[in-house]
Amino acid sequence: MRLQKILYTGRGKSRGFSLIEIAVMIVVAAIILPALILPFVEGSRKLELPVILNTLSFLAQEEMEKKIICLNYDTITDWTSTVIDGFPGYSSVCTIDNTASFGEVTAGVKLITLTVTYSDPNMDTNPSLELVTVKTKWY
Repeated sequence: MRLQKILYTGRGKSRGFSLIEIAVMIVVAAIILPALILPFVEGSRKLELPVILNTLSFLAQEEMEKKIICLNYDTITDWTSTVIDGFPGYSSVCTIDNTASFGEVTAGVKLITLTVTYSDPNMDTNPSLELVTVKTKWY
């Protein structure tokens, strides 16, 4: 009986936390919680970038097939920045180098560079993807 009195002395009267204990817990939480939450907030801001890069890859391949690969050698032309229909914020640019050489082949080689860019005022940078192909004229 005496051991129980020693163990429980002073504990039976206390119910809840004191004002000082609550203030200390709030200060500790105010220091620790932002450090724990900040990486998740920053990570969630970058979640859209993989989706944008995947869309850039898809659109670059589509633009290359639609406007370059399926055309006759003589009808391929470059174009300045054009908006891609159905994909707001995405645009494509194509440049063609007629003076390029590809190994030993120097005549009739066109080096075609297609660049697809995503523009968003809320992003720090505008990601872009460049797709390059070579088209030759067979004599």
